[in-house]
Amino acid sequence: MTSCQQDAAQEVLSIIPHVMRTVSAELRRSGYAIMPGHYHVMTMLARERFSLSEIAERQLVSLPTTSRSISTLVERGWVVRVRDPSDRRILRLALTDEGRAVLAAIHKVAADAMISQLDGLTDQDCENLVRGLAILHRVFSHPDLPPHERRRALSPYARSIEE
Repeated sequence: MTSCQQDAAQEVLSIIPHVMRTVSAELRRSGYAIMPGHYHVMTMLARERFSLSEIAERQLVSLPTTSRSISTLVERGWVVRVRDPSDRRILRLALTDEGRAVLAAIHKVAADAMISQLDGLTDQDCENLVRGLAILHRVFSHPDLPPHERRRALSPYARSIEE
């Protein structure tokens, strides 16, 4: 591990609580009474359907904790349980249309909070931040890939720029 890697690790670890505090506060103020964990689950389900155990595994939380979260989202009408067409024994979770609309609204609230925090950045600082965050996304969104393959994986934002 290099000195630069140690410095980068310390910077990431020191900023995460500040970012989460900002996002959590805005989510509470949004009126949707949603926890950050619910937001993460809904974001996952916006991309694909998962089983309860798959969500628990990806979030690194217990099945009972995940089950309570999902029950809350189902009660609110944001998530439904559907049978897997290829294996009727498996229940998959999917966002409802209302869940997608709520997720879009919540995402806007969170993004607006971030934008207001970033408002004072120069264009150069903002570009540097975007590049750095794309690297972080690449590293942390593909933890199972070997390091040399993670270097080639692109974040959704980086992919959109290249297309």
